Amino acid sequence: LKDAIKLAEYLRDLGYMPEQVQDFYPTPSTVSTVMYYTGIDPVSGEKVYVCRNPHEKAMQRALIQYRNPKNYDLVREALVKAGREDLIGFDKKCLIRPRSGEKTGNAGKRKNENEKARNQKMKKKKTIRNIHKKKRGDSYCWNCCNSNNCIGRIGMKKKIAVITGASSGIGQEFAFQMDERMGGLDEIWLIARRRDRLEELSKVMETPARIVAMDVTDERDMEAFRETLAAENVSIRMLVNCAGYGLMGRFDRIPVKEQLGMLEVNCKALTRMTYECIPYMCKNGRIIQLASSAAFVPQKNFAIYAATKSYVLSFSTALREELKGKSIWVTAVCPGPVETEFFDIAEKYGSTLAVKKLTMVSPQRVVKDALRDSCHKKAVSVCSLPMKAFRVLTKIIPHGWFLSMMGLWN
Repeated sequence: LKDAIKLAEYLRDLGYMPEQVQDFYPTPSTVSTVMYYTGIDPVSGEKVYVCRNPHEKAMQRALIQYRNPKNYDLVREALVKAGREDLIGFDKKCLIRPRSGEKTGNAGKRKNENEKARNQKMKKKKTIRNIHKKKRGDSYCWNCCNSNNCIGRIGMKKKIAVITGASSGIGQEFAFQMDERMGGLDEIWLIARRRDRLEELSKVMETPARIVAMDVTDERDMEAFRETLAAENVSIRMLVNCAGYGLMGRFDRIPVKEQLGMLEVNCKALTRMTYECIPYMCKNGRIIQLASSAAFVPQKNFAIYAATKSYVLSFSTALREELKGKSIWVTAVCPGPVETEFFDIAEKYGSTLAVKKLTMVSPQRVVKDALRDSCHKKAVSVCSLPMKAFRVLTKIIPHGWFLSMMGLWN
């Protein structure tokens, strides 16, 4: 367990989160198999610890994927068993947080220290320098609401953030990082079809989470959501539209129903959700729309997905100009390939170019950059140097040339 915890800390420091963890299976004629059956290193003759207990192996696997809400109980059990309760708390170095209402020695102490530090900062003299100074850490704070915007007819409005596609991938990562770094929220509304995953996610969040299990393409669900917004007296500080999917392959070989489904989720549902939320956005509120680097140029064997993301980028850019007068800032996030479940669905009918997977980045990095760029009121957020270079090239080189080169790589 101690070695597994060290590995988890190493992954934390790198900012990586493995999508899959595979058990060791003995295979003939290998040194590792000899070690597995004998418990001895045949080279050095030293004893080697071999885990054969299924539950302990489950804890080791969970530690490698400690950010997955499903693994929370196993990770906590492993940390307690190994005497590493110092990794349960609110510090950036902690692997997990205590459950709501639960107190752990270090976690509680650290939380009190953080509260004292915040109180001391509040006592600083309110000079022009202090009021307008921007914080340059990992925390993001917006002066989103003025007094007129936060007060409704029934009193103070509930300050919320809304995240679609929150059950996995980038949407789930937005929930994690906004919970950690975005202060002043009363609730984070988590929207997705898979209620069980949303419930698991809500258990490891410090900010109260409201689970909205719905299909964003279903008209009845959207009507119910609109009525909920009207009844709750809310002020939306941030809307994050992450719901979406893509399918690779020739246009004429993918069932038309699935391709129209991409249009429904990636375009129609995003547009409808944005439309319903705008009346409740507060001053200096933020809208983050998940587009893609595929939006920069047409994509062979990725035609519909690239077209939908091009729509998201164009729509977000235009909407940003329309909402400037209301001090609502829209950012389109255009990452390249990201290490999520996306490719499990996308490669159902075809596979992506190998060169694209060389530019793969973690969802943690994409979301961190997106929140920072949104804080700075940027129109577009592009993660990683290769994707930024790609964006520049698509503005210089004719798109026909890109399509020809992609054909050669295929």
